[in-house]
Amino acid sequence: MSIEAAEASVASSGQRVRDLKAEGAAKEAVEAAVAELQAAKATLTASVEAALASCAEGTPEYDVLKAKLPAAAKPKGKEKKKDDAPQNDRAAAKAARAAQRGAKAEAKAATKDEAVLGPNLSQAEMDSAEFGNLFIQSTHAATRAWTGVKELVPSLAGQQVWVRARVATSRKQGKALCFLQLRQSMHTAQAVVFAKEGELVGFAATLPRESVVDVFGEVTLPAEAVASCSQSAVELQVRRLYCVSRAMPELPLQLEDAARSDEQLAADPSLTRVNQDVRLNHRVIDLRTAANQGIFRLQSAVCEHFRGFLLSQGFTEIHSPKMIGTASEGGADVF
Repeated sequence: MSIEAAEASVASSGQRVRDLKAEGAAKEAVEAAVAELQAAKATLTASVEAALASCAEGTPEYDVLKAKLPAAAKPKGKEKKKDDAPQNDRAAAKAARAAQRGAKAEAKAATKDEAVLGPNLSQAEMDSAEFGNLFIQSTHAATRAWTGVKELVPSLAGQQVWVRARVATSRKQGKALCFLQLRQSMHTAQAVVFAKEGELVGFAATLPRESVVDVFGEVTLPAEAVASCSQSAVELQVRRLYCVSRAMPELPLQLEDAARSDEQLAADPSLTRVNQDVRLNHRVIDLRTAANQGIFRLQSAVCEHFRGFLLSQGFTEIHSPKMIGTASEGGADVF
């Protein structure tokens, strides 16, 4: 086919595509017309390329034939390199904007994490913030009067007290409310953290279990008894909260798992069982369970009664050196 005939075919096919689109023709008809247009362009390209092969590059005839090629089939040389520069600039600008947005997001997240974790405070600075991580040193004498968890009774309603205890559980409800269960020895009490503004609630919610905290709050009487706590008749409305010793986010064992009896584990095999080796490797945590606390209290009470009776009979308690038949094993021998 001659170049003139191929050009006429491309023009006719292109006009047909435009007419169909203007008429709102069916999608299948438009696609068929587009395929016909592409075939016409391919024929024109083949005809022009055949004619270019017989012409010397740089002659007027070559330039005329080259201009007849469809845009997609034109030879790409220096023109493409000229177009690459703006594209590279746009890509670089886009990458720079993405990096800037990422840096802003990281900075925002770091600021939020810092606010939630709270400021680091000394005893001399603790009055400057209502929450934070308290670093206790012997250089500063504390003047606070402490109230034990077991001393939180209804007769203290309306009074503000300082309590030092461990965080047994933390339960956040919404952005403005968090419940803490404070444990001291075998006694527990519920603390309520409520604040519509600031990061006090967020700080309380991120406290890991078994962390030691200092709490300043007002003793109130809940409408219903707190069944999950030993001090069920009172609540502590938190005004200030300081973390004295932050526990690891993930403990090697959970107290509720270690506190389950054999009967409970046998009744529900899906419950987590804490093996003996885990208990012994982390004895400092295992001793906090109610069963172990009860065992050692009974042992202490029995020893106290024996001691009291013997002292009443005129005996003197002594701690004699222990003599053994072999050499004693000291710390240097063990390690």
